Amino acid sequence: MLSSNVTSVDPWDIIAYEVRMLFGLSRLLAASEDAPFGEIINNAMVESACLHARVLVDILVPRQSVRADDIRLDEILPGFQHRSLDNLRAAYGDAKIPGSPCWRLNKMIMHPTTMRATSHDYTNLLNKLLPLIETVLQEVDASRRTGGRESLSCSPSASYVGLCAKTSS
Repeated sequence: MLSSNVTSVDPWDIIAYEVRMLFGLSRLLAASEDAPFGEIINNAMVESACLHARVLVDILVPRQSVRADDIRLDEILPGFQHRSLDNLRAAYGDAKIPGSPCWRLNKMIMHPTTMRATSHDYTNLLNKLLPLIETVLQEVDASRRTGGRESLSCSPSASYVGLCAKTSS
């Protein structure tokens, strides 16, 4: 039997965690060459970075179909509008557009589809999304700070990924 010890958490804490994980992993991946941690650890870091990027995009530019308990920027920061959101939404694409970052993350890493492979290079995908996610987060931070909230501690631009390939032996 599952226990439901779910407590209410500040959504900003969840976002801050996702930011720390995504940019922390991207720094590790940027500093590494040719999977120095070994194939399993490297693949786990790549997959984790992709997961955290996807979660942040889902928060920042939520899809049409959402669940009641989803964390959505438009609900926790009502009225926030910035061109950076449109840029991220356009770059991320849609699950129905083959080859888009959204499609690639869904088909190649997040869901058990026949489109998956035992290896895939996510470097370009993450290098495309990270600067856009960072820009949105900087704008969100600027808007939040007017309300006296703590910074999300978004990483500097130099943290984008180097080798970010999931490999197979």
